[in-house]
Amino acid sequence: FTIGVWALPCLRAGFPGEDVGAGYAAVVGVAGFASALLGGVAADGLAAKAPAGKKAAARCLVPVAGSLAAAPLWALALNAPSYPTAVLFLALEFLAAECWIGPTTALLQQSVPATSRGAAQGCFTALTLVGGLAPLAVGAAVDSGC
Repeated sequence: FTIGVWALPCLRAGFPGEDVGAGYAAVVGVAGFASALLGGVAADGLAAKAPAGKKAAARCLVPVAGSLAAAPLWALALNAPSYPTAVLFLALEFLAAECWIGPTTALLQQSVPATSRGAAQGCFTALTLVGGLAPLAVGAAVDSGC
């Protein structure tokens, strides 16, 4: 969630005069979409090779690995010497970071009874929204003097 909130302000501050909105939108649209699909494929592949009883744990490896790989790429994007280099690192970061979506949704759907899957997905989506708004709420609280 932090990247979604801070990417544009950081890119604007680091590269004034660049059309950072268009570059960020392309990164999110292309790399984010590709990462969601590839993360699901990778998680399914790991689960297929895992022994019985370990398939869910195997699926969890993809989001963990993606998060670990994304952190240094985010740092490289923020410290890039040029805007095109920053966009490249940001795209690689999104490829790594957004791989959690497919495996996490699949794990959620497998973990609850069929009669509760809609409610579980609704709760997951609502909590994702809350998580996405949390950095904005903290920033507003700080700005107001709380």
